Amino acid sequence: MKSKGWVKLWRLTFDHALLNSKPWCDGYAWCYLFSRANHDKGVVNFRNEYIELERGQFLTSQIQLSEKWGWTRKHVKKFLFALENDKMLTTRTTNRYIIVTICNYEIYQSNEYEKEQQVEQQATQQKRNRRPNSDPQTRSKEEKNIYNIYGKFVKLTDEEYSKLIKKFTKPVADDWIERTNLYAEKIGANKFKKKYISHYATILSWSRMENERKGIASGEKEIINAEEKRERKPDYRIRRDPNGKVTYIREKEVS
Repeated sequence: MKSKGWVKLWRLTFDHALLNSKPWCDGYAWCYLFSRANHDKGVVNFRNEYIELERGQFLTSQIQLSEKWGWTRKHVKKFLFALENDKMLTTRTTNRYIIVTICNYEIYQSNEYEKEQQVEQQATQQKRNRRPNSDPQTRSKEEKNIYNIYGKFVKLTDEEYSKLIKKFTKPVADDWIERTNLYAEKIGANKFKKKYISHYATILSWSRMENERKGIASGEKEIINAEEKRERKPDYRIRRDPNGKVTYIREKEVS
């Protein structure tokens, strides 16, 4: 998860009755300081003294902060000192007030940074809106690698599913997918996920093993439907030995 991004924090949140419970924690206190910073350059009137403040600055005092946070003035002073050591803010103190400057305020609150985030979010949204069922000739490599869930557990790309249909026919391919889902449910989803990374390769492997158990030497469709090869080799006859191996023998050699 990216650390960049924005959240909107209403300044009046800190006047809500929810925060009447005191003392505040350090986190609330820091958020309060950040929220009090001026968004624009301006002038404030403090006891008939006009004080010019830059963007990211605000005027306060230890008394005001101690009353707001429910802390002692000593605690406030130590907290501000700790933030200053961490380069989170700087302070300019007089005998009447404190001018607090939030460090890096321009980076986090700049319009350019906000525009950059908006552009990034729009690009991400456009990427999500791309549909994987567009014209295969115009699909990008990334779109081809999008997995679809078949049943509860089996993950296949559109290309992998098409290959299974071409190899087995659709009913047989769907049957293998169902059997794979049942096995995954039997051993548990987590174990299945760790043990079988490519579900396409898993189905091909299981199919080949089943064919070998049935006595068929190869899992290729042409061998399974061996009788069809006779049409391509009219001068040959098919012979299968006790182990299930298929051979082709010329008619004149057959006794």
